[in-house]
Amino acid sequence: MGILKPCPFCGCVEIEEIKIHDTNEWYLKCGGCRIEQPLYKTLEQAEDSWNTRADISSNS
Repeated sequence: MGILKPCPFCGCVEIEEIKIHDTNEWYLKCGGCRIEQPLYKTLEQAEDSWNTRADISSNS
């Protein structure tokens, strides 16, 4: 397991890594608000996607 950022919606740090055994695909789910991401072919792809955040502009 790589280092995962907290959930972008609730801030929870308990992130579950879930493997679908029939297809060998992966997704991550927040242990707090239970948000899930789409399926990815590898755990690394799922982790990279989870850790990708849009830049927040400081210009309001």
